[in-house]
Amino acid sequence: MKTTFAILPALALSGAALLGRAQETDWTPYDLGSTTTGLTVPDGATLNSFVPDKNGGYVALWDDAEGPYLERRNPDGVQRWWWQPPLPKPPGEEVSRALITSRTHVLWCSAQRWFYLSLEDGSVTRSNEWSLPYLDAIKLVPQGDLLYVVYGGGEGGEVASVYDTNMVRLVGSGPNWDPERGVVKLNWPAGFWRPYAGAWMVDLNSRTTRTLRVATLGEELQATAVYEFPLSHSRSGGYLEHRVLGANAGALFVVSSLHWPDHTTHYFTHVTAAGRVTFQHRLEAHQLITGAAVLPNGWLISAQWLRPDEAYHTLYRVDQYGRPLWQVRAPDNAEESHVLQNTNPPWVLRFQGSQPWELRRTKESTWLDVLGRVFSELPYYSLAWDGNATDISSLIGNTEYFWLEPTWLNNL
Repeated sequence: MKTTFAILPALALSGAALLGRAQETDWTPYDLGSTTTGLTVPDGATLNSFVPDKNGGYVALWDDAEGPYLERRNPDGVQRWWWQPPLPKPPGEEVSRALITSRTHVLWCSAQRWFYLSLEDGSVTRSNEWSLPYLDAIKLVPQGDLLYVVYGGGEGGEVASVYDTNMVRLVGSGPNWDPERGVVKLNWPAGFWRPYAGAWMVDLNSRTTRTLRVATLGEELQATAVYEFPLSHSRSGGYLEHRVLGANAGALFVVSSLHWPDHTTHYFTHVTAAGRVTFQHRLEAHQLITGAAVLPNGWLISAQWLRPDEAYHTLYRVDQYGRPLWQVRAPDNAEESHVLQNTNPPWVLRFQGSQPWELRRTKESTWLDVLGRVFSELPYYSLAWDGNATDISSLIGNTEYFWLEPTWLNNL
């Protein structure tokens, strides 16, 4: 494994170099549609995780005074099934640590045990206790049709147990296999890594370093290279966070947001597996990216503006060249929060305060319908497109695998 410090290419301060590709880009705006699904919030419960399906139904993981429980509801809001971890419970307090879905099942995990439930009726297909203590909630890592359960960071580093699509634990061989513990030994470098697509990891410890630090993954989740890219800015300080939009074995597309109390700069960076930044677009907009979804020809992003005098929400496209396009302001209450879900078509989970209350489907719109809610060049908003941008349609998404990458409710 190697570590490389890379120099970013120069930014083109205008999109003029890409205007010749305008005819290849779908500029159709997206807006909130009229199709909705109301959410039933149990008394005294808080939402832990949320998994919608494309028809407007969903699986929700709730926490209340009696512990966690799962439910699935139909698009009309009728409860399809309800499930709670059975008694007897393990010693101490049992809390949800991870949730991941597949085409047919949902896997719920605590630090002590796991249950594999049918999406159809909520029946438990398999269950067991973890063989190793402590499960990190962000490290259920799909790679192809295998699921790696990563146990973190004690003496000797991370290790992972391996499961197939039936949650049957597999036995391995080779130099990375530890037969005594029945795990794969991982060679991850120091850092707080979040894996994506079984091909990349992003270090979340870089929040105060103004650096995009990534690693490539090979077979058995072995780290093959580490790359670090400084994110330059005329201001000092700032708080950095990352959101991966696309990843496969050949490249990574990530938006990094550098926040100050009164300003935010977003860097849309494309990195190849060889550690080369091919382009980086820049968006100046004081907003928090709350969600992202894959479109047939790019991505859709939801964002919440952080200006104290104007609080509102927007949707905007990112095209197949990785370019953020003009934003459409949502026509509703600024006190709500919107979290875009990565479904096909995309749905928006809407909150009032800390409580979710509605799923609303997005729709393709027309410029005439959103006239007056579109903005591009304002004193606090500007785009800088890199003229070196190339078509990255191959990163738009692979949906052929059994396991589905989770959707994060926060911006980590």
